[in-house]
Amino acid sequence: ARPRRALVIASFGCVAAGWPFAGIAMVPLGLWGCASVGIRPAVLWTLSAAALALVLGAWADRGHYERWVLAPLNLVRYNFAGGDSTLYGVEPFHFYWKNLLLNFAPAVVVPLFGAFFSACNALSARRVECSARSRAWYLA
Repeated sequence: ARPRRALVIASFGCVAAGWPFAGIAMVPLGLWGCASVGIRPAVLWTLSAAALALVLGAWADRGHYERWVLAPLNLVRYNFAGGDSTLYGVEPFHFYWKNLLLNFAPAVVVPLFGAFFSACNALSARRVECSARSRAWYLA
């Protein structure tokens, strides 16, 4: 029940928030759900929650705009299908990485240590000692 609930909440939240790109951050959760309940149920739960969020959002937008609108679809279409990208400025790809490191330096670097110690945990014969270190870095 936990993987299904997590998939429903995540997919509903990504669509209902109107920010479909947040779905990329939910890929690990989706893989966990597929491993836990199977691919078919995970996809079914995810798509049904996303469809419900789309229907409710379109219904609310219909009341405000007096026409049927899918705001997440318009967002994706604008950003990927020939929208005017110069409207808000155009930056090179490394701009976003530099911005990420500048604004969230500890939040970017510390999880890398957690990943290292988790790999150490998986490969080490001394699991207890390494596991304590990986938990400490992960919680930091």
